[in-house]
Amino acid sequence: MKVDVFQKSKRCGLIFCFFFVISIFFSLILLQACAKPRVYNPLPANLEDQVQVVGFENVRVWGDKDSPILDNIAIESIRREIAAYGVEELKKPVSFLALSGGGENGAFGAGVLCGWNAADNRPTFKLVTGISTGALLAPFAFLGPEYDAQLKDVYTTTTDKNIFTKKSILTAYWRESIYDTKPLAETIAKYIDEKVLAAVSREYKKGRILLVGTTQLDAQRHVIWHMGAIASSNDPGSLDLFRKVLLASASMPAIFPPVYINVSAGGMQYEEAIKPMVAYVKEVQPLIQDKELLVPKRAILSLVDRIAEIPFRSLLHFPSCHWAVSQKQYLP
Repeated sequence: MKVDVFQKSKRCGLIFCFFFVISIFFSLILLQACAKPRVYNPLPANLEDQVQVVGFENVRVWGDKDSPILDNIAIESIRREIAAYGVEELKKPVSFLALSGGGENGAFGAGVLCGWNAADNRPTFKLVTGISTGALLAPFAFLGPEYDAQLKDVYTTTTDKNIFTKKSILTAYWRESIYDTKPLAETIAKYIDEKVLAAVSREYKKGRILLVGTTQLDAQRHVIWHMGAIASSNDPGSLDLFRKVLLASASMPAIFPPVYINVSAGGMQYEEAIKPMVAYVKEVQPLIQDKELLVPKRAILSLVDRIAEIPFRSLLHFPSCHWAVSQKQYLP
């Protein structure tokens, strides 16, 4: 009889434990289900051509079409260059640098830039552009050898824990990404400070151009960010916006969450969700098939006229062509 009571008690205990575990499991699911993706007020498609970043003017431009803003970026850069050096400066050769993506392969770009300086023939670039990890390289490449130490430090001391933290499986299911990029935002803030912002602003005032590419998620369109204009803005949020653009460009789609930026259009305020600039297969295919353009995979991408033949040319073809055309009207 005692044994029978013991067996019944044991079974009851097991049943209780089973239902207790199940209840905890479903409670966790319900709690995670409450953690829905961020709800935001997206920019309407009919206002895309009117969009401006709140507090700033003409610091971003659509990269998939020609634009008066790009014309103005080029013209104003020439005017600033003449004011700083005189019109004779326009007769000298100029160098452009485009930094591509590639995740950890950005270390190749950092190594090339540092080695280039050691060879004592690295030019001062008139125009520097960057996407993805190239966006993180771009400010340091733009500022020159004085910032090579920081550039080297970024790519030799940064580990995964300085870039992301992994979310739980349940959280990731309901959230907009698998990883949290707060560590990457903190890493960017460590290296991109007020001193760097002021240095970019000084070079911008000499006529040099720094551009970073992202993608606007709702419109599925490329966006070019005029980083020198952001750095030179008197808006107190200029440093925060500068960092946000770099974070957005360096964040892998789906793996990392988008970055939200407050914009205005048509007298109303909205939010843009931005991610890295990506090229679609149909746009990259001509490059893959063209053997003349095949080069070793590295983080530095040279500027070539042939790239103008494909739709994905925003950060390479447009700025250089606008600059060249604008320069002609100033040459004696």
